[in-house]
Amino acid sequence: MRAPAPGPSRAPEPGPRWVPRSALARALLAGAAFCSLVAALVHAQVAPEHMAQWWGYGWFFVISALAQLALAALLALYAADRARALPSWLRNEPLAFAVGIGGNALLVLLYLWTRTFGNFVGPMAGSVEDVESADLVSKAAEVLLIAALAMLMLRRPVRKPA
Repeated sequence: MRAPAPGPSRAPEPGPRWVPRSALARALLAGAAFCSLVAALVHAQVAPEHMAQWWGYGWFFVISALAQLALAALLALYAADRARALPSWLRNEPLAFAVGIGGNALLVLLYLWTRTFGNFVGPMAGSVEDVESADLVSKAAEVLLIAALAMLMLRRPVRKPA
């Protein structure tokens, strides 16, 4: 058996590490980022009012706004194909989509609970909240965000982190 010839060996060239997105995927990502931003801005707007009622309510809205703002930024990076510079755990799109769906679904369910059965913690425990226009704007944005992320998760192929 002969030894391989000295010199550089030609390994097969790897394929592309990422696949260009379709126009639909870019539109869904941009729309989802916008919806997350809208919901974040509404939550940030009502946080001071809720902080005056009880610190727990206020911080809930501050944390919700920050989480939705972070998701909006991440989705905007995905839409612009700028996520390659992020750490690998942030490039895991299926995980980001699942966390976005789960977190926003919890916010929608909590909203429905507090408007139907009332708050379950704090000084207003047991009292049913009123429905206001800002509430409807944020819930519509969250439902559209969930739908867009679900469509992105269901389409194939899913891009894996590089």
